[in-house]
Amino acid sequence: MCKMQFLLMAVVICVGRVHSWDIATSAGDDLLNFYTNDVLTSTISLPNRNIYALTFNELQNTMLYVDKQPDNDNICGYDLTSKENKCFTKGSGRTIYGLAYDPVTERVFFTDTNDRSINWISSRPGSNNNVNLLIKVSEGIPYDIVVDSCKGHIYWVNTRLAAATIERARLDGTEREVFETLRVIPVNATYNLEPNSLAIDQHKQRIYWMQPYNTTEYRLFTRLLNIKHNPFYFIREFDPMHTKFSSNILTISNDTMLHIHIKLKTPVTLLTKVKSNETSYTETLKAYNSFYEKPVYSDRKKPISIVANYKIKDQIQDCEALLPVKLAIESPFCVHGTKVDDRAFCTCTPGYTGERCDVSVCLNYCVQGVCSFSHDEGRPECRCNAGYSGERCQFSVCENFCVQGNCSINDDGVPVCRCNAGYSGERCQVSVCENFCVEGNCSVNDEDLPICRCNAGYTGERCEVNTCLGYCLNSGECFLNEEDEPFCECAEGYEGTRCEADKNDTLTLLVSHHGKSSTYSFPVNCGNL
Repeated sequence: MCKMQFLLMAVVICVGRVHSWDIATSAGDDLLNFYTNDVLTSTISLPNRNIYALTFNELQNTMLYVDKQPDNDNICGYDLTSKENKCFTKGSGRTIYGLAYDPVTERVFFTDTNDRSINWISSRPGSNNNVNLLIKVSEGIPYDIVVDSCKGHIYWVNTRLAAATIERARLDGTEREVFETLRVIPVNATYNLEPNSLAIDQHKQRIYWMQPYNTTEYRLFTRLLNIKHNPFYFIREFDPMHTKFSSNILTISNDTMLHIHIKLKTPVTLLTKVKSNETSYTETLKAYNSFYEKPVYSDRKKPISIVANYKIKDQIQDCEALLPVKLAIESPFCVHGTKVDDRAFCTCTPGYTGERCDVSVCLNYCVQGVCSFSHDEGRPECRCNAGYSGERCQFSVCENFCVQGNCSINDDGVPVCRCNAGYSGERCQVSVCENFCVEGNCSVNDEDLPICRCNAGYTGERCEVNTCLGYCLNSGECFLNEEDEPFCECAEGYEGTRCEADKNDTLTLLVSHHGKSSTYSFPVNCGNL
């Protein structure tokens, strides 16, 4: 009873504050519970959240969790340092059960049982948090998921099959294979024999899983990760567990396996742990902390998810992939800045940025110029090279200057054009063909002079002469033949090549003979004269 009172007091005093911790649990409500040396030391309340699955991002000191809502599950994170709580995923219709974090790629992997898929989002600061489909599961339903950062694999439980499996793939979704085929489930089984929770010990390179064995017991199994055809071992046997169990009830910390044990015979939820070493997996089971300390929690608030604070520094033996992560967490790695508390974040000195303050704000800032950091303005400034302007010296004085020619910058920083053939002017903006050919197409000859190719019916050096103009007389109409030569259609009463003859013209002759005169009139075709 004294111990119970102490625990209640600890909860009241430490609400909202998290320092060092060993394990964290959630009960599907809005509370995150933190334990140190088997004692509840801190409780964080996240209003309007239903916290389900847990995984820890040590690199950013953030507790990642699934927020279960009636129409959609979201992945959220609570920053233990800044106390900021935010959700990363958007959309609707997801049912997320498995959640795992990879510190090497800084990706959060999760299973969507509704969509039957495995997905990931980036947890890097500034990332867009888009949901990326990794694997679409055509048969079965993916459930719990874990990451082997050392070897670059994800493992997940595939359920609703005749024989449930543990499958694995590379972090990019390739090389998918069945890692372990588990017990065949009887057709008429009235109880769940499918594995429900996975855990990985990267230090020992072992995977663990919980699996009901029959109606009276469930068992804890393990096998090595990277040895093919390696048999799995039975570790412990426990009395019946509640049939409605969840993922994330098993976790690893150093040489200890911890899991949530929901007993059937007694209305109590136990957090149990199993000690293990390199040669034995059947040492003493210790049950402790019933999570039944009321009235702080009602008896319905039993833990359903658990995660251990398994430090990366304790997992890096023979694991080169995690060494940079360890250095990022533990080393004074800020090149131009100071480290923030015990986290892998830097406060950069002015003029530098990046996760390690190793990137100058001047890097690639000035396109054509010399960059310096202005402490007065708090930003980079550029001194442009001759012929360039703009805030980043990104504009060349040559840009769009020469209309038809090549631009260069002289010693005075002034643009100079070398015009293409047929162009002239300071900016090569004047074409020698411009308005040269009146009725025709202009081109430039080898001497850069304009020459015309006249349209039909035009002639002259500039195609300025209409061949029909003034050709047909006496209101005759001019046309062009197939050889582009003019011909006339004459008006009534006229004839001739150019309609020059009047059909009504007559010639009158006066004839005298022996003193007698006679007058004669007859039509005359002047064209025949």
